[in-house]
Formats: sequence, C-alpha cells, structure tokens
Amino acid sequence: LALITKHYDDVNYVISVKWYVYLAEVLHGESKNRFGETLLECVSTGGDITDPLCLHHTFEAARTVHDSIDGMSTSDKRNSAERLVVTFINKVGFGVDYESHLNFLVTARSAFSNLARTQEVLVLHAISLILSVYERVKSTEHTKKTKAFVNACTAYCQITIPSVTGVVVRLRLFTMTAEAALLHGLVQQVDGLIRSAITDAQESNGESAVGGWAELSPDKAEEAMLEFAKRCGSLLVVAPGNLEKGAFLIFRGLLKVVEDFDWTQFSAHRVRAYVSLAPMVTAMAQPSLPYKIKGLQSNDVLFANEAAYIEEATELVHELVQTATDLAGDDPLAGADGTEHDGSAIEIAVNLATVNLELARCIALMCKPSSEMLALARGVVDRSRKYLPSSDIDGALEYVNALLAES
Repeated sequence: LALITKHYDDVNYVISVKWYVYLAEVLHGESKNRFGETLLECVSTGGDITDPLCLHHTFEAARTVHDSIDGMSTSDKRNSAERLVVTFINKVGFGVDYESHLNFLVTARSAFSNLARTQEVLVLHAISLILSVYERVKSTEHTKKTKAFVNACTAYCQITIPSVTGVVVRLRLFTMTAEAALLHGLVQQVDGLIRSAITDAQESNGESAVGGWAELSPDKAEEAMLEFAKRCGSLLVVAPGNLEKGAFLIFRGLLKVVEDFDWTQFSAHRVRAYVSLAPMVTAMAQPSLPYKIKGLQSNDVLFANEAAYIEEATELVHELVQTATDLAGDDPLAGADGTEHDGSAIEIAVNLATVNLELARCIALMCKPSSEMLALARGVVDRSRKYLPSSDIDGALEYVNALLAES
C-alpha cells in the first residue's frame, strides 16, 4: 500500500485502482487504520478532491483515522491524525457548488468531532463560503436562495464555534463570522454572534472554565482580550444598534467584559483597551461614519441627529477616558525612589508611561479645543517624563498643543 501511494501522487488515480478500494472494505482493526493513514498521506501530496467517488473513499479513510483516536491515544498520534484529517478537509473542493460544500461541512462536523482543530477549520471554510457568496452577489441583489444559504452558513458557524477548544480562537471565529455576515446585512445574526462572543469571554473567567483565560499566561491572555476588544469594538462602529434597548447596549456588554477581566496589576493592556474603545464611540457619534457597508443602515442613519444618542455617546466617551486616565496614573515604582528595582518593574513602568502618551494623543484627537482638555492632556503627558526620553515627551506635547490649544 505504501509503495502504491508513494508512486502515485494523485489520490484520484489511486482510488481508480479497483483492488485498492476493495482493501478498504476487507481490512479491519489496526490494518484498516494504517490503510486510512496511508491514503490520507496520498491526499496531502496531491491536488484537490473533486470526484464524488474519491471523496467518498477519502472521507471514510479520514473517519477511520478519526475513530482510532481515544482518551488513551498519545499526543503524537492525536496530532498526526488531526494533521491528516485537516489536510483532507482543506483538499475537498466543490467549485461554485456552495450548497454541496456546506452539506459536506455539516457531515464532517459530526464525523470529526473528537479532533478540536477540525472544528476550527470547518468554521473557517463556512466563513469562506459566506465571503464567496458576497463576491458573487455584491454587484447585484440577493435572491431568496442566496440569502437563505448565507443564513445557513452563519447558523452553522454559531452552532459549531462553542465546540472549538480555546477561548481566544472562539472569540476570533465569532467576530470573523459576524464581520462576514454583516457584509450581507444579516443584522440579527450579527447581533447574536457578538452577544455569544461577549458571553463566552465573560464565562471563560475563572480557574474552572474549560478552554478559558486561565489556560493562558497572563500576558498572552491580556493581549488576546485587548485584541478582542479592538476587533469587536470596530465591528460595533458600523453594526446597527438596538432600536428598542439602546444603540450602545452591546457596546456596554463589551465594556463589562473588559471591566470584569482578571487584569494583572499595573497592566498597560488594560489601559489600552479603554483607550482603543473611546475613539470607536466617538466615531459612532459622527454624522457620517468613517466606514460603511453598502446597503446597511448604521447608527448614523438610525439615530441621526438624536440628542439622546449624542448625549449617551458623549457620556460613554467621558467614562472611558476617565477610567483610562485613572488606571494610567498608577506608578509601580511610586514611593520607592533611591532603591534598586528589578527589570520587570521598570519595564511595567515604561509600558504605562508609553500608554499615557497614547492616551494624551487620544484625548487630543477626540476632544474639542479648550483650556480644560489641554490641561488634562498635558497632565497625562507629564506622567511619562520620569520613564521616557524627552524627545517622546516633546513630540506628544507638540501633538496635544496643535489639536487642543484654542486659537
């Protein structure tokens, strides 16, 4: 078997050999497992799988390899099986027959449920289908058939993502699916996806959470939370708010996740999360959004010129800036002058000083010129003098003065 598969790179040709396929039916146990692995190795070196007969036999081989994995399997065997099955999934091609591809993904989801990586790959393929449909219909209009198909793909993702191992991957898949669905104007589905992501991020706190934040190092977890806050916040800039419960309902849910996250003391990532969210709220309150999706009515249309909407946005920005200002004012070396400090404490102090400059620029960019805002921004910059070179301080002050000094 090994000689045959190594001799022929094309799995379609190997499958066409009648006696070779017959072996798949008569072999059992470990011999059948090795047969499946051998056939999948051939898949990895060949082209895409498009022939239905070839797809059937390679799928059964992948199922056999998957089913050979159990709780007693070694990590090497599990990784090898996962690599072979994922390669097989990536090699399957249906061209523009999107429905057949989605049907394959549905079947594969249950067939390969014990290999965590496969679930992630299946979701990525479903997202790719959503984007492929968008490329085909963006210059025209959706039909009932295409709209229903995109809905089905989105639902597939939302159902499958919770089975993916690791909160960071799940959150990234939730936001990627929401971004793809938003291109098609699926507002309700996007709302559900973002809510699911926020709930997942919230419930992944604590030591007992499966695939939660505790499984990551503190720095990696904070980086991932910051990335999620930025990506989700930027999506909410263009996603329509809730007409009944308020334009900023989901945004406040995201803010609650950031607030409840288990940040380390003096965390620069924590401050950056608030600093990054403030401009997003400011953007949402503009008469015209900085970016739009064709055919989608965003908040600049739904809440145009509403005083209550502008007032809530202003209050939210002030809240974010105030929180960031308070957190960035902490000094890990305060009260310890004249003593030796370890490298990590100094690094933390420098990171916070850098964040203060970022906060000052953010204030200058968002706020109207006034003596009060100028004094606030200058005060934030002054915090960094102890830890950053004068050239950085002077550059930040020049930026702040140029934008906030009243003429």
